[in-house]
Amino acid sequence: MSEITLRMLLLWSVLHLWAHTEASFCGASGVPFSVEILPTGSPVLGCAQPSCVAHPTNDFDDSIFNTDEFGQIDGFFRDGDKSERMYRHMNKHRANCSGVFDRLACTRKNQWVGGIEYIDHPRQPLLLQCCTFEGLRFSQIVGVTPIRPGETVTGGEVIRAGRQISFDVIANIRKIFYRVAQITKSYENATETLII
Repeated sequence: MSEITLRMLLLWSVLHLWAHTEASFCGASGVPFSVEILPTGSPVLGCAQPSCVAHPTNDFDDSIFNTDEFGQIDGFFRDGDKSERMYRHMNKHRANCSGVFDRLACTRKNQWVGGIEYIDHPRQPLLLQCCTFEGLRFSQIVGVTPIRPGETVTGGEVIRAGRQISFDVIANIRKIFYRVAQITKSYENATETLII
C-alpha cells in the first residue's frame, strides 16, 4: 500500500469511529440516578438534581446529551429537577468532574459516573468521566446489578417517614462481554447510597 492509501485509510477509520461515538454527561450539578441499556446496547444516563447538591452557578448548565441518527437521546435530566429553588447554594457541595472521558471505572469511595462515552463497537469498553463529590464520604455501596439490553436500573431519593434520608446514585458501570455462539453485551452497575 502506498503512503497516501494508508493515510486515507487512517483518516476514514478515525472519521468512522468519531461518527459512532456518543457521550452523555450529567454536569457538575447533576447526579446519575438511572442507567437504561437500549436493545441496541447503547446506555442512556438518567440525571437528577437532588436537594443535597448545589445548583449551577449563574444558571450555567454544563450537562451534555446527544441524539443519534435514529433520534435516540443518550441521557436526560429528570423532569422538574432544573427548576429554580430558593437557597440554592446554602451548605451544598458541587461535584468535581474530570472533564474527560478517560476512565474504565469510577471506583473511589467519593466518586460517581458523571458521564458515559459509548462507542458502538463490540469490543470497545465504556469510557467514563468520573466525578468526585465530598458528600459521598459517608456513603455505602448498596448493590451491584447486572443489566442487559432492554433493562433499566433506577436509584434516586430514599424517603423514610416523609423525610429524604438518602439518594441512590450510579457509582460505576462497566460493559461485560459473554461468548456463547456470538458476542452479546451486558452491563454491570454499582449503586451507592448518598447519606443525607
